[in-house]
Amino acid sequence: MGMTEPLVVGVDGGNSKTDVALATPDGRTLAMVRGSGSSPDKLGDESAAQVITDLVEAVQQEANAAAPIGRLSAFLAGLDLPEDAPRFNAVLTRRWPEADVHVDNDAMAALLAGTGGTAGVAVICGAGINAVGLGAAGQRASFRSLGALSGDWGGGLGLGRTVLWHAARAEDGRGPRTRLAELTKQHFDVHSIDEVVMALHTGKLAETRLAELVDELFRADDEADPVAVSVVGRLAEEIAAMTRVMLDRTQLRGTGARVVLAGGVLTGGRDRLDKLIDEALYRVDPTSSLVRLDVPPVAGALAHALPEGLPDRERSRIKEMSQDARRYPAAAEGVVT
Repeated sequence: MGMTEPLVVGVDGGNSKTDVALATPDGRTLAMVRGSGSSPDKLGDESAAQVITDLVEAVQQEANAAAPIGRLSAFLAGLDLPEDAPRFNAVLTRRWPEADVHVDNDAMAALLAGTGGTAGVAVICGAGINAVGLGAAGQRASFRSLGALSGDWGGGLGLGRTVLWHAARAEDGRGPRTRLAELTKQHFDVHSIDEVVMALHTGKLAETRLAELVDELFRADDEADPVAVSVVGRLAEEIAAMTRVMLDRTQLRGTGARVVLAGGVLTGGRDRLDKLIDEALYRVDPTSSLVRLDVPPVAGALAHALPEGLPDRERSRIKEMSQDARRYPAAAEGVVT
């Protein structure tokens, strides 16, 4: 491809995978690739920057595009403190000194993908859980998102821990009987929950694999297991609570703002959870408009990087590219993203 006009790159980097999309300045998407996680919080700044650098080179090769990068917008997991994004922006700017580089938390990419850049709130529930708000005057709000330390509950890993907690107590008699115990044993092919606990304790089983129990939670919920029903209900109320705080902090409650739900847990087509969330969010703000994100968040990253935003025609194209994205290297398995 003989183009010489500087190209535009959008990056959505999570703990387990990174999507990178390449486009022309007028918004024509050229290629998309997927690689391993690029969270600076998990890898360190330089290692995370190297993952992104390798993927940008890969997407240029995929598109057979030799033109320089003019704009790069990277939205990454783990940039939760005020100083994190400016620090990592400087790291990426050293890699692309001629480009206009922007760095932000990955939750903002989901918001931009769902609202097209307008004011709104996004709640993301994948491996972890987070929420952001963007007010009409540009004011921003977010949570610390440091896990239990900062009051967070939910996300694939958090839900998996909750499933194991209930399963362990069901097995030793401290808690009520629940299908979660049997489903957890079946999932890990063991005879007792204690085997799972000890495998985690000794490091034989990676704690990240607890996120796999999300499917077992919803299976038990479908079977009307009382414990699973209560956990799923709590998740819906947590989503509503996060939304309420973000709407209030950005002065958007009652304004008809969009509320974007993103992440595998919230966009997996789980009917009862969807219904509970719909009802809970209506109680929070009946004027709000609920959007379940149907494109990858990298669409929001690319929209930010493009001078005129992402054309509507490209949204479906990015969705198709995401389904067939080549991996450099394969993303981590067994993690809800």
